[in-house]
Parts: sequence; structure tokens; C-alpha cells
Amino acid sequence: MQPLLCRGLVYPLLAALALLAGCASTPVYSPQGAPFASGYAQQRVDERHWRVEYYGSPRASRALVERYLLFRSAELTTGSGYQWFATIDHLTDTEIVIYAPPLPGRAPPHGGRYGDLGMRGPVSRPPSFDRFVSRQTIEMGLGAAPPGAFNASAVEQLLAPAVLQSRAHAG
Repeated sequence: MQPLLCRGLVYPLLAALALLAGCASTPVYSPQGAPFASGYAQQRVDERHWRVEYYGSPRASRALVERYLLFRSAELTTGSGYQWFATIDHLTDTEIVIYAPPLPGRAPPHGGRYGDLGMRGPVSRPPSFDRFVSRQTIEMGLGAAPPGAFNASAVEQLLAPAVLQSRAHAG
């Protein structure tokens, strides 16, 4: 009888741990805090145009990176007082990030410490990873939207639940 009792407790515990592990591995929607980090970045081109980028983590799917880029574009549009945005150019590609040790007598790149990269002691090969990066330039406007344009508030309403969920799991 004892093995059944243990099995009855172990399976729910394993299921709960798997659920927590799945939540912890969900990439989080946030600004890019440092070089090589995941997150969004943007640059204003002029009054009605932005260059928007989203850098995925090694765990982020292409679809997730593009979804976060679309959401950030909608946020910028409504935050700038516009109703719609149209994509002028769009590119999603794979980027290979390689951490290389500094030259002798020089500090690690970007002011970091190798401990931040999980490196301890001599490393025979620099750590690297692949990730998706999505970039686009958007044009924003008011009134009647051109064909193919996105309604910014509708995009935000549609995607906000998943984006806010990713932020909640990060904390």
C-alpha cells in the first residue's frame, strides 16, 4: 500500500515542478537591458516613423519574437498618439552570438564579468548561442489606415494577455 501512496504524491509533485519549469523558461517581454540580452529596442526615425527590433533569447521561437515585435510596434504607435501603423520593411533572421575572451590586459566586453556569462576558469571554446532577431520600420498615422496597416489598439488588446502573462512569470 505504501508504494501507491508515494506514487499518488510524487506524480502531482512532478507535474507541479514541470509546470513551474515551463513558466520559468518562457521568454519575457521587456526592454533590451544590455548587449546580447533579449528584449526590444527602438529608435525614432522622425515624427511618424520608428525602427523597432526584438532580440529573442535562445529559447524564444521565431513566432514569439515576431509577436513581441508586433506588440512593441503597437505600443509605440498608441504611445505616440497614433491609431494605426504600417510596416515599411521587415526582416526576421537568426543571429549567432559568440562571447570571445578579451585580449590580454583588457576588461571583458561591455563592462561585464565572465562570471555573468557562467564562465569559470579557462575556457577552450567561447560559449555561443543562436537566437531569432526581428526588425522593422513602421509608419504611424491617424484616420483611415492604408491597406495592410494594423490597428494599434486592436493589436495591443489581442496580444496583451500573453505579453502580460510573460511579465508575471518573470517576477
